[in-house]
Amino acid sequence: MKPQKFFRDSADILPVFGDIFDDFFPAGWTKKFNLNNSLPPVNIKENEKEFIVELAAPGFEKKDLDIKLKDGLLTIKSEKKMENKEEKENYYRAEFNYNSFVRTFNVPENVDEKMIQANFENGLLTLTLPKTVVEKVEEAHKIMIS
Repeated sequence: MKPQKFFRDSADILPVFGDIFDDFFPAGWTKKFNLNNSLPPVNIKENEKEFIVELAAPGFEKKDLDIKLKDGLLTIKSEKKMENKEEKENYYRAEFNYNSFVRTFNVPENVDEKMIQANFENGLLTLTLPKTVVEKVEEAHKIMIS
């Protein structure tokens, strides 16, 4: 049985935008700002029983992550806002930080969607997607007329 693979995810599309922006902005503009900077790295492993997706999200917490599966699309997203205020006699300082990302993957049809498990520990999100047997639709059986 030929293994089914995950298709391109949202991060694979971003380098194309760099080429488009280079047509309108000075050369190297996209390299200076690095459009892929905020996307966490992902490893996808496969064995006989399951797919394992590992997403590195250091600095995030479990409550910051949102994972959904709909219409064969696995979406992992996060949004984290931080505000640091300091007020003293002669000055007031407020710093704001905002981190977010979205990664989307097509899930093969041989994944048992109801049995997917997620674990988040030490900045590493691990998703286990167990495989299931996909029933093949048999072709029509021809009946001979006697």
